[in-house]
Amino acid sequence: MEKQYGRKPKSTGLIDHVFSWSLNDVQNQALYKDKVSPIPDKFSSRRHYMGSFIVSLIEETRADLSSSIRTACEASESESESSTWEPTSVDTAARELMSIEKSSQFKLPRYFLYDVSLKSVEGNGNNAEVYEPQAGDIIALTDKIPYYIESESCYNIALVTGSYGKTSDKLQIQSPKPMMHEQIMSDNKKRRTIYAVYLINITTNNCIWEALHRSPHGGNIRIIDKVLQTDSSAGRGCALCSSGSEAFKSVTDLEDRIRSFGLNLSQEEAVLSCISAAMCHHENSVKLIKGPPGTGKTKTVASLLFAVLKMKCRTLACAPTNTAVLLATERLLSFVKGSLENGTYGMGDIVLFGSTRGMQIDDCDDELHDIFLDSRANILARCFAQGSGWKHSLESMITLLQNLEGNYNLCLGNREDEGNEEQGKQGKLGKGIFIDEKEEIDKKNFQSLKFSGGECDDFFISQDFVERFDLVHGQLKVYTVNLYTHLPTSMIPLDVMKNMVRALNLLKNLSDLLHSIEEDLDKFEDKGKRIRRLPDLQRRTEVCLQTLRSLGKMFSVPTLANEYKIKSLCLKNAVLIFCTVSSSSKLLHIKDMKGIELLVIDEAAQLKECESTIPLQISGIRHAVLVGDEMQLPALVKSKELENTKFERSLFERLVSLRHYKHLLDVQYRMHPSISLFPNNEFYEGDIINAPKVKEAIYSRRFLHGNMYGPFSFINVASTVPELEEFNVRHSSKNMVEVAVVSQIIASLFEETKARKEKVSVGIISPYKAQVHEIQKKLGKAYSTDAESQFSIKVSTVDGFQGDEEDVIIISTVRCNSGGHIGFVKNYRRANVSLTRARHCLWITGNAKTLEDSHSVWEKVVQHAKGQRCFYNAYEDTNLAKALIVCFLERYHLDGVHYMASQLFRNTRWKVFFDDKFWESMAKIMNTAVHKEVLSLLEKLSSGWRPKVRNPYAINGTHLMQYIIKRQFHLLWAVDIVEENSCYIQVLKVYNIVPSHETTGVTRDLCASFEKFTIDHINRCKYTSGQGEAPMIWQMPSKGLYRGFH
Repeated sequence: MEKQYGRKPKSTGLIDHVFSWSLNDVQNQALYKDKVSPIPDKFSSRRHYMGSFIVSLIEETRADLSSSIRTACEASESESESSTWEPTSVDTAARELMSIEKSSQFKLPRYFLYDVSLKSVEGNGNNAEVYEPQAGDIIALTDKIPYYIESESCYNIALVTGSYGKTSDKLQIQSPKPMMHEQIMSDNKKRRTIYAVYLINITTNNCIWEALHRSPHGGNIRIIDKVLQTDSSAGRGCALCSSGSEAFKSVTDLEDRIRSFGLNLSQEEAVLSCISAAMCHHENSVKLIKGPPGTGKTKTVASLLFAVLKMKCRTLACAPTNTAVLLATERLLSFVKGSLENGTYGMGDIVLFGSTRGMQIDDCDDELHDIFLDSRANILARCFAQGSGWKHSLESMITLLQNLEGNYNLCLGNREDEGNEEQGKQGKLGKGIFIDEKEEIDKKNFQSLKFSGGECDDFFISQDFVERFDLVHGQLKVYTVNLYTHLPTSMIPLDVMKNMVRALNLLKNLSDLLHSIEEDLDKFEDKGKRIRRLPDLQRRTEVCLQTLRSLGKMFSVPTLANEYKIKSLCLKNAVLIFCTVSSSSKLLHIKDMKGIELLVIDEAAQLKECESTIPLQISGIRHAVLVGDEMQLPALVKSKELENTKFERSLFERLVSLRHYKHLLDVQYRMHPSISLFPNNEFYEGDIINAPKVKEAIYSRRFLHGNMYGPFSFINVASTVPELEEFNVRHSSKNMVEVAVVSQIIASLFEETKARKEKVSVGIISPYKAQVHEIQKKLGKAYSTDAESQFSIKVSTVDGFQGDEEDVIIISTVRCNSGGHIGFVKNYRRANVSLTRARHCLWITGNAKTLEDSHSVWEKVVQHAKGQRCFYNAYEDTNLAKALIVCFLERYHLDGVHYMASQLFRNTRWKVFFDDKFWESMAKIMNTAVHKEVLSLLEKLSSGWRPKVRNPYAINGTHLMQYIIKRQFHLLWAVDIVEENSCYIQVLKVYNIVPSHETTGVTRDLCASFEKFTIDHINRCKYTSGQGEAPMIWQMPSKGLYRGFH
């Protein structure tokens, strides 16, 4: 490995290994071959457990970096060849550097530290998605764009350690060696453009690294010790928690509320078991909930989280991805929303935190926005601000009302004329009234009432006073609601919240009275009526003052101005915290963090076991609940060396393999029974039952006509061409024939649902990125990707559909070869995910022979389709047959064209025969629209339709017909006679399609060839049935066969 220029830090971290690699090291797949070992099923100690993952983690980081370098180089090269290269391409994330200089914070023995400025987003001059660096990114600095590494000297990587300000334009980066680019950019004569090219982000791997190296004294080891147990009885529950225990009573109290969620028996049992465990103080536990596709796993998790929230049991809810975290959070909030008894009070007990960009929480999404930590900290910072926050608004309102109470802020007397009214506004309002958090209102003198003879004959409230009251009242209301919404209930007790609400109601009543008096003045109402309101005004003012003063004594806002401290405050006191598994590492670094009692990991089977060690070590955790399904996709591992080491295996899967007790959710609510039948039997041993709703007749929806488009079908894309699959530059498979089939199904589906005004969502799944790209390219922007639209389309890989569901799913299996080779498509977990995403219809496209020869789960899928009589050939649908012909023509597969044409016209009214020259001419016409129009015309001709103007060329009475296509080509055809089953039969003979300028010569040659026909043959061609354009049939003479030629 390459020698370091700077000295390493004292402790070795993951980044030290990354910085130690030379380019050859990164590209060497065997670098750690002799050091990587399979992950055991059982472990002898904590040290053995933690140490088993370390080398594999280093190797996976190397493989990820190597893959990213290769991808960046290939993408850049491809883009540069196709068009003008843009450094902001999505495939090649890069930004241009404006400056780079050594940081003033750099001190040995640290790595070299540089301050970097990037060219602003506006300066890139295009609308492409812009790469925004973030902490943990590994970037390559290069002056060679498209990015390409020619030698070791071109390999210059750095770690982004942070950014400054609200944008990502100013960065601090760490590098293992001096950056020569610094000299290049500072020397105007030698200056060259430098780019920062994104490679990978190592934040998650770094968090895993720290978790694996945490000392037993630096974290919680109780759950870690529990997962090392191999007792198959583990997870069943505590024997000491009897029916009279506190845990049992807590569960009993919550049973009615839990049942109100409409859980089935398996879901309810799982939730109650986990609640019992959470209340147990006798032992630590790890619970497993297995949720096969469509069994309501998210609903079960949300029900559990709602219950522990009500129990005030501090809980951390994690998932591997932001998407999974948000899904669980939204479902929990749907339960909470209907249960809050005091407005939004209690929402402060729930916190969602993570990367703002990663979470992508829209400001208009009020519910998520209300609990998102960044938003909450910003709101609370305004409430806590001295001189403008809640406390200041409260004091301002008290001061204002004191003035009103002291001299009643009234003046008794008779109302003067307009001139005296302006003169009368001469009394001090008091201090402390602000327009907003920054600007103080000018203190204006005013007089609200006038005195006369010591008795109150009349009074009025000035508009100035009312406006100031409304201003302070509005600010106080916003701050008060924000406080009891965003502060945890442990910091703002229920009685305080109720006093806050009471104060706001009293101020609202007082405001209504002030406005009413003001309106009376405008209307010149009877002054006696106004005088009678004076005692009510005084009483309301006095009650408001008493309540506000009391509120100020019983509650004080924290004196925190720093948003980081406010975030820590929220996390320390929250009852329920949502975040990704890797983000949970931040909780380990919060000073005086209150212990978390329960850990719930959703989608736990998608998580490498070493990543699970991050939240498992958080202080205080006594119980863990893992929710997932080991029969679905595991974590993605890129290293070839780790393929058979079980590095991708989850803790969930390992415990299941050791026969750890699990709760199985056994009712599926998603799939039509015809869809669920195969995966249930193949992957779940028939243990899953169909919910009543999916068995109802209304759940069986027909989106297209024909048996081929029932709830489940396999559409065989057969061909005489044995190798239809292709590979792109990244060695990803694609099959353009299947692309044609899928796009035609989508087109038909769109037209049909549009005509019926039905709303339908369609998902297209393929295991290969290249196929996904080609399908997206073929569909273009013709269909919406918005899930809320009437007809929505989502196209993605299997990984992209994990956890998703759509009304219709179309699977493109891609592989088509003579050897039955299907690569990683044979993975049973990928098959399971693909086959279980559909609600109403699942249509699988593929080459049946290739899949049957693969000896994989897909062989069973094909056999199942045949056994259920759901197996169809694509050419059985006329539209698909035409789409296949067009596709074969575009790719010049004439054998495939001939085969599909024979299938397309096999059952038509008129049999159709083609001259070889016709298909050769069609293949040379590089115009899909022409191909489609010709096929549509031939379909009409074969049904008996004839054009009104036939433009005949007559030779000896025979007719050669021509039809003009797109004003550019002439289709040449005629009626001919063939012998079949001792009969003469009229058929269509299609000779050629030629450009307009070649028509004369071609027709002359064709007409000349007709001279070999007999008069009898020509006459039979001219006969019509008298019943439209049906083909004529004659019995052959008994004295020998008729011959059509001379």
